Amino acid sequence: MNRKPNPNSRDLTIRCCECNADFIWTASEQKYYSDRNLSTPRRCPKCREARRKRASPNSYYPNSAVPDGQDYTTIMDTKRC
Repeated sequence: MNRKPNPNSRDLTIRCCECNADFIWTASEQKYYSDRNLSTPRRCPKCREARRKRASPNSYYPNSAVPDGQDYTTIMDTKRC
């Protein structure tokens, strides 16, 4: 569902590609995305937030969440929807 949003749309229900939960993509959000030439979101707000936290600059440093022998970018590449 990577098509460009229609700015005249009504609220849409979208299924998150990560957790499979349904979420509402409101008409105002669709307009915001359209104005900025963004594609339709594939993740729910909760999964988007979690993904942003996983991708924060501090996450590139070794920590207990990254298994031994793997770098963080390898782990992020496997989490794509």
